[in-house]
Amino acid sequence: MAAQTLPILPMLFLYQYCALDWISSQITIFVSYSMSEISASSSPRVQPQSTHSQSIPNTPDPSFKPRTLGEIIASEWEKLSEEAQNIERVNSRRKEREDEENYTEGRRRLQRFHSSAPGL
Repeated sequence: MAAQTLPILPMLFLYQYCALDWISSQITIFVSYSMSEISASSSPRVQPQSTHSQSIPNTPDPSFKPRTLGEIIASEWEKLSEEAQNIERVNSRRKEREDEENYTEGRRRLQRFHSSAPGL
């Protein structure tokens, strides 16, 4: 009868090893969970301040008027066209200033040329 139970012994050791491994993993999970709960409970929690004077009313603002997509596009188009006009004004002023500087520089060069060669 001992010969018949001999092949079962390694299986019992295997089952025992697996059971101990499972139990140790469960203990590890329990301990890590408990530690996280302890650290969470010991950390100070931020309590919301009750400021009833600053509560947000549930009533909608009567002056608020929702805009349609067309109105939004029109207002954005107006903003962009104003910006484009401002850019055009700045560029035209810059061009005028450059033209005036070029004209003045050209007149100076021409006067220098005439003063250096009076017989021409």
